[in-house]
Amino acid sequence: MSNITFDMRSLITARETNVLEQLARRAKYGLELVDESSGVLTKSSVYVLLTRMRDKNLIASHEVPTPHGESGPPRAVYRLTALGNRVLAAQRAAERTLGEK
Repeated sequence: MSNITFDMRSLITARETNVLEQLARRAKYGLELVDESSGVLTKSSVYVLLTRMRDKNLIASHEVPTPHGESGPPRAVYRLTALGNRVLAAQRAAERTLGEK
């Protein structure tokens, strides 16, 4: 029998956990996620991360029109999916069990 080690922390990264935790409270724009991440997320990488998380079906997005009086293209608003919610719950349970938080 082989010794296989399993590390729950490797399932989702700290950055992914941060995004899921924020989106569990409410839907947000990408730059809102950065601003409210306590330095975990950066403007230069947030959209790559969000695209990967959308590809994993952890989050979903939809476009909203640019607010009145502002210019620019429509903005994406991100929200947690059912899978993302389950993954976040599993991550929290693992952290409680392992005593990491």
